[in-house]
Amino acid sequence: MAPLICAVHEKKTQGVAVIRRRLHVIVPARNELENVPFFYGRARGALDTLTDVDWNIVFVNNASEDGTLERVLELRASDPRVKIITLSRDFGYHAALV
Repeated sequence: MAPLICAVHEKKTQGVAVIRRRLHVIVPARNELENVPFFYGRARGALDTLTDVDWNIVFVNNASEDGTLERVLELRASDPRVKIITLSRDFGYHAALV
């Protein structure tokens, strides 16, 4: 698992443009059942220390066959900042980042 980190968004509040930092951590995952909870715990610990930043972790399930998707679904059930994209087949690491 090697995450890609991106994004700053502008958000309008009461008609005034306010820069609100938003961070998306994109994590390709293929057959990473054992690594998903470890990665999530470490990433969440670091991300929670960021002040004034809205963040989420987007796991891209690259056709895993070992229960990775189910493990990510468990994380999503307990943390709405966890997002999931599931690919229909193994498109490879680079395609998962795009």
